[in-house]
Amino acid sequence: MVHASSCCVALRLAQRILELGDHEDWPPIRIGMDRGPAVKRDDDWYGGTVNTAARVADAAIAGELLLTERARKAIRGGARAGLVARGAVSLKGLGALALHAAPSHLAA
Repeated sequence: MVHASSCCVALRLAQRILELGDHEDWPPIRIGMDRGPAVKRDDDWYGGTVNTAARVADAAIAGELLLTERARKAIRGGARAGLVARGAVSLKGLGALALHAAPSHLAA
């Protein structure tokens, strides 16, 4: 899990992690991003945003980066143009959320 100052920063990091995973002998990586409040306690983060990001990661396939609608709206500039709508996906305990996939080569 990563907590970032902005969704753009988190997006660039996530894309880099996926790119590195393609070149190394790492286990398959799935990434889920959400935007919102979280509470820091004992060097870890907690809250609904963290839980949502984990559920979104569960919905991703190996090598995929999925974002919630909240995270998509927070991405500025050209990065938004490369996002691909995946439609509403039913996530455990959350109902259906609109998700968007980001290609690993996208420059944020």
